[in-house]
Amino acid sequence: MATRWTRFVLVIVCGLWARPAAAQFDPVTPATNVVERLSGRVLSAEGAPVPEPGDQVAAFFGEQLLAVFTFTSTQTDPLAWDLLIFGDDETTQVKEGPSRGEAITFRFFDSSTNTVRQDVAPTNAQGEFVTVPFEGSETFQFPFDIPGAPPFPDAPGPTVPFDLTLGVAAPTPPTTGGGGGPAGGDPDVNGDGRVDKHDAAVVMRVVIGAVRGVSSDEASRADVNGDGVVSTADAIAILSKRGSFPNQP
Repeated sequence: MATRWTRFVLVIVCGLWARPAAAQFDPVTPATNVVERLSGRVLSAEGAPVPEPGDQVAAFFGEQLLAVFTFTSTQTDPLAWDLLIFGDDETTQVKEGPSRGEAITFRFFDSSTNTVRQDVAPTNAQGEFVTVPFEGSETFQFPFDIPGAPPFPDAPGPTVPFDLTLGVAAPTPPTTGGGGGPAGGDPDVNGDGRVDKHDAAVVMRVVIGAVRGVSSDEASRADVNGDGVVSTADAIAILSKRGSFPNQP
């Protein structure tokens, strides 16, 4: 009897050992009302899988899971994803997520192999690697529904559309920056010896593509936080640095 019992236990243990652990990402509970909506498509490099129903895209801040999208068989574009990112509420002592300007990274869950892939690179329309800084803003929700009124938007739309290329390693985003830190550039974008709203205006012209009158030197300095992309986060970094130069009004 002892031998039979021992064999029975070994069979159960071996079965549990051989069973792959679930690797898919769990749903994320909203933590704050500081949000940003991101969307795009998953492109596959040579040898990488193409998204199928049950696969997932997830956004991370360091090792903190921020948002999850699960592909389905009913979505219009089988490669499209959409994520609602919740950032840090700066009025609390808890770090609930990224602050504005801090980089977000992405991972992909392959349901066919039950594995998580980290070789996911955000890319722009030209196929170039980009860093994705969190640029969320605070939203407000009505505690009740208004009959006949359209639903109140739960988050702003994406500020910079981008794709995720699966099968290539993304460059490691900087751990500093986003506020003129060590990884940041010169906040005096227009080179007049002052850090003010005029520098932020130059950055915003680059962001929206209105670059007529923007010099090459100004354009090269527009990535103030050093995250690899010119965005509204750079303008915010400039405004936070106002008064850092002498004779500042």
